[in-house]
Amino acid sequence: MQRKELIDQKLQPIINLMVRLIIQAWATGETFPTPDVHYWDGSVGMSFNTTFGADQQNSLFFGAAFHHLNRPKNSFYQNAQTELDPKYVFSGGGKN
Repeated sequence: MQRKELIDQKLQPIINLMVRLIIQAWATGETFPTPDVHYWDGSVGMSFNTTFGADQQNSLFFGAAFHHLNRPKNSFYQNAQTELDPKYVFSGGGKN
């Protein structure tokens, strides 16, 4: 028996068990009138990166981002009043 066939033979029962467990976890019995939720969501960000010091061994970075520019409606239950709130993200760091 070739190695690939042996691996497939041993892995297939494990994969089948995992798939069954995932399906059971998802099977909650809930039904939704419109299960598809789609919306546009805009974000913008910028980053500044630099190196400095002897042989450019030190680095420094700063970044900022703004998410949900257009405040999309985000309701699985089709509530027109539910919007995503804007989110600000700031980051920075260095390495020497």
